[in-house]
This record gives sequence, structure tokens and C-alpha cells, in this order.
Amino acid sequence: GGGGGSMVVQLPSINTGLVASLGAQGGSGADAAGITGNYRGGTQTFGDNALGLLLQSIGAGGGEIRLSGVNGADLTLGGAQGVSGDGGAIDLTHNGGIFTSGNMAHGLMLQSIGGGGGAMFGVASNGSLNLSDDNRGNGGAIRLVQSDAVVVTGDNSYGVIAQSLGGGGG
Repeated sequence: GGGGGSMVVQLPSINTGLVASLGAQGGSGADAAGITGNYRGGTQTFGDNALGLLLQSIGAGGGEIRLSGVNGADLTLGGAQGVSGDGGAIDLTHNGGIFTSGNMAHGLMLQSIGGGGGAMFGVASNGSLNLSDDNRGNGGAIRLVQSDAVVVTGDNSYGVIAQSLGGGGG
């Protein structure tokens, strides 16, 4: 709830000065809906930052930012100062395997975040990631049933990341 989404930025390395924001403005916001899913089938990804499955329920807005070739960035992920909203519950049953083979290519990432936030992948030299310090909200419950293997082979890759956060973050 509260706005957000997904942003993919791929630039030649000569570009600088990216300024971007995902999330609600101060004083607005909303609770996020819960996610319930029963997913059957395998997932396979190749390449850096290529996640197997990503589920997000983010109150007050946020989402996902992926960077490639960015030299300078000033990013705000989640709501601006003073937004509020709770993350919803996530309940996932997955019957199938997950295989990823890139750096920072996580198998499963589940996030329920209150107060805005999300996930950022990639690196920007001379960059900053901003989260407001007075956002409010609670993360929801997370339940995962995974019936097959989760295999990740890249550097800095995790099989499962499950986060329930209050006050913003990711």
C-alpha cells in the first residue's frame, strides 16, 4: 500500500547523478494487502541479481531497485518522512525447486515491511540509499513451506531471505 514498484536502471558507466524514489510521500500511506500463494513448478535463473522468487507486502510503499553501471545515485526506497502503513502477512507454499547461478542471485526473498522499504540490488559507486527515520508501521507474519531444494551457486547469494520489519527498511 502507499505506492512503489520496481525500477531497473542500466546505464553506461559514464553517467552520473541518478536521483530516484519509490514510495509514498510524507503524511500519506496505507496498509499493504497480504499475499497467499500456492506455486507449483521449478524456477531457474542465470545472471547477477536474478532472483528465483520475490514476494513483497510493503505498507507505505517501496519496492525493488536494480542498478547496473551507475556511477552516482541518490535513492530513496520506501516512503518519505512521516508515512505509515503495515506490511501484510505472506503465506507461500512452493512445490518445486529453485536454482540460481549469478552473484547476489537469491533463491527466495519474502519481505513484509511496515513504514516503507524494500530491496536494492547492484552497486553504485558514490551512491546513497535513504530511508526516513520517522516512518511507522509493523511487518506481518511470514510462513513458507518449501518442498524441494533451493540451490544458489553465485557469490553473496542466499537460498532464503525472509524479513518482517517495522518502521521501514529492507
